[in-house]
Amino acid sequence: MNNDKISQWVAAGLFSIILSGCGSESQTIVDDVPDAENLLFTDDGRLFVSGGSNVFEIVKKPDGSFIKLDTFHGDCTVEGIIVRDNYLYGVCNNLSSPDFLKSFLIGGEIVPMDSAITNSSTDGMHPSMTLTTLSPLADVQIANGMEVDDEGNLYFSDSGDSRIFKIILSDPTTVADLQVWADNFEYFANGIKWVGDRLYTTAMKSGTITAQFGYIERQPDGSGGDFVPVYERKSTVLDDFLPTANGFLLTDYLKGSLVYLQDNKVVAETPKDTFYSPTAVIIGQPPMFSNDVVLVTEKGIIFEQNSMQGNKLGLYQLPWSLN
Repeated sequence: MNNDKISQWVAAGLFSIILSGCGSESQTIVDDVPDAENLLFTDDGRLFVSGGSNVFEIVKKPDGSFIKLDTFHGDCTVEGIIVRDNYLYGVCNNLSSPDFLKSFLIGGEIVPMDSAITNSSTDGMHPSMTLTTLSPLADVQIANGMEVDDEGNLYFSDSGDSRIFKIILSDPTTVADLQVWADNFEYFANGIKWVGDRLYTTAMKSGTITAQFGYIERQPDGSGGDFVPVYERKSTVLDDFLPTANGFLLTDYLKGSLVYLQDNKVVAETPKDTFYSPTAVIIGQPPMFSNDVVLVTEKGIIFEQNSMQGNKLGLYQLPWSLN
């Protein structure tokens, strides 16, 4: 990463620290999730959350409380995670020597739920599942959001150089090819999600503190087209988002709110500081949660992983319907 990019990231970090929210109204499911970043459910309702150098499985105990079991033990800050078939993948960025500012693909098989998992009673190492480093991600600056297409190809955003990369796997643990899929963002590509042939993403407008949300159309040859912004929001950072039946639910990192878009317009929003710097959101899924609540990763102050300000997985009942 060149000095200009480092300066941009330092400035972005300071901006986030100064202007990020200072409260949370969500119910805490688990805390001590350092720099809580991303989350997903598997098809059968198992919940995984990334934060700091960890990827946790969240397990519900018989008394209704929750614990977190760590599946990744590397010295690498995990950002986006995604499921492909029965494997869990993530992208991470090393912030210490000797691999400072290098990015990696991590992954591992999702083992069937067994008694070693269900009988776990406290936070700790996952008894049955481990993610390992699968491959370096050459020429990537800051790997961030992740997605998978219908053919099983992985995608991730490079926030450091505003690109989307595509990973082609020859088998579940082997990278056959790493290629730039789209590179026409202005700045800070972040969360990514497929909706049909459009890859939606959050980003920033270059030279401003204006957040953008838009899409890239998949071209007939499979490549990515131009970025088409459909919504802008000044003086904030839109982090990740969730496609819904009728729109999109976005996390406003600095305002501490969830923003509901329909037809590219805001139709509802939670109050300011409902969440402490929310980074990702997902609808609850049985058997652990009902589908009328949302779960939100709340980062708090970036790089401050020990305080009770953020660093948690929260649950919230939206005051409006997403249907």
